[in-house]
Amino acid sequence: PEGGGVLGGEELSIVEARELMFEVSNRMSSPDFLKVVSDELQSLSDISAKHTRIQELMISSVYAPPGSSLTEEYDASLGKGYAMMQCRIAEHQSDPLIAQYVGKAMMGVLKAGGMDEEAVRSQAGL
Repeated sequence: PEGGGVLGGEELSIVEARELMFEVSNRMSSPDFLKVVSDELQSLSDISAKHTRIQELMISSVYAPPGSSLTEEYDASLGKGYAMMQCRIAEHQSDPLIAQYVGKAMMGVLKAGGMDEEAVRSQAGL
């Protein structure tokens, strides 16, 4: 595979995957990112549009923000880096520590975007 480094190699060790997802979850949980999510999703009412916008924000602000790209930090070219990162991490997604990092951070993101369980129930009239 091209690139070498952590993401260009054949496998991402569990330790490397945990370190990477710890950094991802910290970025997802940062007050600055949560404010961006809140501000960007405030005007959206459609759940599908909110999900799409969250994914776009995750890529542009968490994985590949200007000057501090995780894909660059982990030795992948920016264009293919995000996809390579996701492929390398996929085999470790069931790791309990990684699941804890990502689950907790994602709940914060959904809450900031008005998509936590209470907000969704309210929007649905339940």
